[in-house]
Amino acid sequence: EYLSLNHMEEVPSCNITGTHYYIPHHGVLKESSSTTKLRVVYDASCKSSSGVSLNEILMVGPVVQEDLFSILSRFRTHVYALTADVEKMYRQVNVEPSQTNLQLILWRESPNEAVKSYRLKTLTYGTASAAYLATRTLNQLADDESKNFPIAAKVVKRDFYVDDLLTGCSSLDSALKLQEDLIELLKRGGFNLRKWCSNKPELLEHLPVQDLSLDPPSLSQDATIKMLGLVWNPQLDVFKWEINFYANASTKRSILSAIARIFDPLGLIGPVIVLAKIFMQNLWSLQLDWDDDIPQPLLRKWQKFGESLAHLNKLQIPRLIYPSQPFTIIELHGFSDASEKAYGACVYIRCSDSTSSATVNLIASKSRVTPLKKCSLPRLELCGALLLAQLASDVQTALRLDSAIFLHTDSTIVLGWIRSPSSHWATFVANRVAKIQECSQIANWHHVPGEENPADLISRGLLAEDILQTDLWWKGPSWLQYQSTSPSNEPSLNLSELPERSAKAVFVTCSSFVSENELITKYSTLNRLVNVIAYCLRYLQNIRRSKDQRILHPFLLPRERQNALDHLIRIVQLESFPEEVALLKAKKPLLKSSKLISLNCFLDSNGLLRVGGRLQNASQLTADQRNPIVLPVRSNLTKLIIKNEHKRSLHAGPQLLLAIIRQKYWPINGLTQIKKVLKTCITCFRSTSHIHSQIMGNLPSPRVRPSRAFLCSGVDFCGPFLTRLQRRRGVASSKCYISVFVCFATKAVHLEVVEDLTAEAFIAALRRFISRRGKPEIIYSDNATNFSKAASDLKELHSLMSSREAQAAIGRTLSSEGVEWKFIPAQTPYFGGLWEAAVKSCKYHLRRVVGLSKLTYSELYTVATQVEAFLNSRPITPMSDDPNDLDALTPGHFLIGESLTAPPEQDLRDVNVNRLTRWQLVQNLTQHIWDRWNRDYLSSLQQRAKWRQAQDDLQVGSLVVVREDNLPPLLWRLGRVTDVHRGQDNHVRVATVRTQRGLIKRGIAKLCPLPIDEDQVLEDHSKAGGMLRNENN
Repeated sequence: EYLSLNHMEEVPSCNITGTHYYIPHHGVLKESSSTTKLRVVYDASCKSSSGVSLNEILMVGPVVQEDLFSILSRFRTHVYALTADVEKMYRQVNVEPSQTNLQLILWRESPNEAVKSYRLKTLTYGTASAAYLATRTLNQLADDESKNFPIAAKVVKRDFYVDDLLTGCSSLDSALKLQEDLIELLKRGGFNLRKWCSNKPELLEHLPVQDLSLDPPSLSQDATIKMLGLVWNPQLDVFKWEINFYANASTKRSILSAIARIFDPLGLIGPVIVLAKIFMQNLWSLQLDWDDDIPQPLLRKWQKFGESLAHLNKLQIPRLIYPSQPFTIIELHGFSDASEKAYGACVYIRCSDSTSSATVNLIASKSRVTPLKKCSLPRLELCGALLLAQLASDVQTALRLDSAIFLHTDSTIVLGWIRSPSSHWATFVANRVAKIQECSQIANWHHVPGEENPADLISRGLLAEDILQTDLWWKGPSWLQYQSTSPSNEPSLNLSELPERSAKAVFVTCSSFVSENELITKYSTLNRLVNVIAYCLRYLQNIRRSKDQRILHPFLLPRERQNALDHLIRIVQLESFPEEVALLKAKKPLLKSSKLISLNCFLDSNGLLRVGGRLQNASQLTADQRNPIVLPVRSNLTKLIIKNEHKRSLHAGPQLLLAIIRQKYWPINGLTQIKKVLKTCITCFRSTSHIHSQIMGNLPSPRVRPSRAFLCSGVDFCGPFLTRLQRRRGVASSKCYISVFVCFATKAVHLEVVEDLTAEAFIAALRRFISRRGKPEIIYSDNATNFSKAASDLKELHSLMSSREAQAAIGRTLSSEGVEWKFIPAQTPYFGGLWEAAVKSCKYHLRRVVGLSKLTYSELYTVATQVEAFLNSRPITPMSDDPNDLDALTPGHFLIGESLTAPPEQDLRDVNVNRLTRWQLVQNLTQHIWDRWNRDYLSSLQQRAKWRQAQDDLQVGSLVVVREDNLPPLLWRLGRVTDVHRGQDNHVRVATVRTQRGLIKRGIAKLCPLPIDEDQVLEDHSKAGGMLRNENN
């Protein structure tokens, strides 16, 4: 067909050059079509080998025809209705030949033939611009033939929706004339009108049978056609619905597909459609996936709704909304209402004459479901009123009526809002009232009782079987047959009691004087302050000068900046030294009590206070060096000058900076001032950051509570140590480690040799420890991340402690034994000082005894037990002054009752029993040991060796520098404290910090609080290439 109609041509592959595009295509079978059942569909959105599709580079173009709502609404006003269709409309419009290479296709007549290339010469359905180009061509044809066919040209531009024509006339003659002109007009553009249909057979009798939509024999009362999605019975001149309910729809996808098949562009069955919208919103709120089965209660509700849809097939709505008898008055009546589930509006047309009753018909309706966010009922009523105002305006425009409009609502609050200026109400109400007043006249709004409001049906919904018998929906309230407004009295309105009234803003104008000293304290940099003052002085000078003498340079001149700085210095000098300036202006000597008496100050020609000094004969010095400008002590300008010179001198130290500043200025107490300013320099601070500290905390209860040895213990590793399996030469050596257990109460030490760094080896050592020393209640250890910062010989140890498998295995073992395992914060070894000291002592003895020797496992184990014995024989208290106490108290006393290295006692096996010490004496001896522990040892723990004073606690939101042991200070990360962890004494020693890499927990000894403004910190950090996000912002 394409070839026979010259809509495409074969193109040899060798002739295809330049930019081109092949369009994929496939066939679609549509049995319901009365003309072309098999159609070709082109996919111009398919990406080519270049990754770009044709539709992506085409412009869609604007809409040049009227909308579907207007065309269908106007179609209901014609007594003689006509519909038609342009045959192959797109293919009647030729494409510019130079562009046809973008419409290439591949085709062959049978599988036995070779595939050939063809070029489409006309507009192709499926390309993005096809609809615009076709309709624009149709409009251009109407413009070109408007002189020959003025009425038909208007109809072409007004009553066409793409290629479908829906039009009509009020008389048979005018309809025949219009039909004839339309056929001739479109024929001149190469368009052929076919599929004609009308409610009057007279308009079809002279047309060929092949151009009719329905064959004359089938023009019965049951024959229907589809036009723009609506089913029309031309013989009865009514709209009908043909709905097939899909009972197996049970998922969100299938239900939405079924709802979308109910096409109602005019809203004639709005109360039924709104039930489907409400159901879909409820289904959506369950947050189900598209293919999940819906709950049974909702499924039963859906099935009930779907079964009722079959009643719509019985519904017949007259197409013509005008009465058959003559009428002189046309009115539009609109109604709006809202419920907690939906709100909507409907519009009726009322036609009457002065003698008989009126005819009322429904024109259109619209509905919206209420938002999921809770909203008050008056606000929903207002949304319904806005929907009504817009719908009535659209209907009036579509029907081209200049008649009276009556808008009704049953909400007195909404009427009060509409009848008042929008500025009186809160934002939500004010915006919608303004739109309502723009779309409609305030005088058009009236009150209607709720039971007489047909919009109540669309706000609550109706099943299909109920809507058939509801005259209120189809004809409106009964009083519309006789009058234009409700006979009920309108309720009185008290505007002062209406809700949503906006608070009135009262503006008070007051004048205030901003002193120049306040400007000095407002800015944080000297350059910015000087620029502001310089521009202000330029403005004051320019307004006093003539136009030709004004300074209009886009940048500040050096002398302008210097004048501004001198002006600022005069201000601070006058504020700090008012008596001295007054005396010097009066040419009187300074008082002996003056702070400037030793400087021999004077006022220069600019009124600046300068140092007289004793260097007047030093001709090699500049005038500023001989007589520097005096800067007061407590002045923000002095701080800004020091800060500016500090940055300009590349962050010089105090002495050098003082020497640089004294080249021009003489700050009082200059060195002290400079040191204060330098403490707030972020760059200098990060180079020499000071850690934060807090008063040493109280000892935990396991350290000061009498208990058996190792009831509460700490564990750490030391090593590695090289061992060999045998004493022969050439035997390979292996690494092993020593696990150090320390008792919190007695400082007793237990050493276990661990043959390798596996969870099983450590668990075995832990079981040996428990078997010999008893089961502890709690075991403390370093956080696993501590080992990541250790030397290279501890990397294997870090791998063991940080692996999840090892931690899980050790945790299960301890849990089965009823032992709790706790970690100290990351990178806070001073939290575990007890076992760190034991590791240090253990290494001290092992390095001196073993040295570089490679021992066997048994030899190392023997040495470790001997070291353990000596460590447990260390005194934990000074020697007692009691002459009866000859031994110092050692951890061994709590293990065996005496020091482990004490000489053996006398053999008493041959002594009679009655001469031995009684058991009570043994108990007394044990109690004496614990008395000495309470009296001597605990008292020695009373003093704080360091961190003796309480400091200010870190606060949430503080900016800190996180100290890293393996990085230089300038590379330490910035962080913000997000949480603090207080101890039993309510002091903060651990904090959680958010950095670029996430949240970390550190002791305060690893945090350096920044002592300057946050804005300055972020500015300097961004200049250094860093980035810090404030989670509070």
